[in-house]
Amino acid sequence: MSEKHHEKSETLEKVKTWLIVFLMVFGILTYGIITFLSIGDKGPPGWRYGAIKDVPGESPFSKEYVK
Repeated sequence: MSEKHHEKSETLEKVKTWLIVFLMVFGILTYGIITFLSIGDKGPPGWRYGAIKDVPGESPFSKEYVK
């Protein structure tokens, strides 16, 4: 009798553990979906800066001098 009760108790613990795992995953997915829906994908930015110079030797903070 106690062996049967032990197996039932062990099975119940496994079910509880998996239920907790699934609830955590569901919560994280729900949080992500709500965040995505509230912020959304706003598409490409509206500004146009064109090509920006990024040469290390021309930086005012560069320690190398431009020749």
